[in-house]
Amino acid sequence: MKSTFSVLGTSLDAIAAAFKAAIALLLLIMLAINAFNIASRSIIGEAYDGVFHWTMLMFIWATCLGVFVYMRENRDVVVDLIAARMPLPIRKVLGVFADMIGVLFMYMVLSPAIELIGLQTGHMETIALPIYVNSLPLFLSALCLVAHFALHALQVLTGDIEPFPKSDPLEHLDKGAAK
Repeated sequence: MKSTFSVLGTSLDAIAAAFKAAIALLLLIMLAINAFNIASRSIIGEAYDGVFHWTMLMFIWATCLGVFVYMRENRDVVVDLIAARMPLPIRKVLGVFADMIGVLFMYMVLSPAIELIGLQTGHMETIALPIYVNSLPLFLSALCLVAHFALHALQVLTGDIEPFPKSDPLEHLDKGAAK
């Protein structure tokens, strides 16, 4: 069972790394096309309307993909001041509860996905892509988050990881002083 968890965890980490690379590429492309558009407007007096729409599309994609990366790397905001001081059984219940809230929220994001995609068949302004292309990264990220939350809950239940580990809130200050 533990090997299944590690395979899934490794797969989710690989997806997060691929998303990070895609986000970096999207940011580079946004910078390049906007720099080109500004230079073109300044030098030859010609600006391209499609640049704004492509930039918005890539920004949406980067943001949606970034949600999974952010959560997978545990950069989310966790208020564990009280939970970390609870006994382990209560921390386990709170950890699994938090994961189930995450799964529930992702269900709310994903449940209307097929219907929304079916409704968004028109094309985006100045881009020959269907409107639903805007929301595909959101749904992909939400699917990955369901797997992330489910894996975390299973790891907590099996004792592979400790939820809300106890730590000294001033520990990071001591490490900085030691340097």
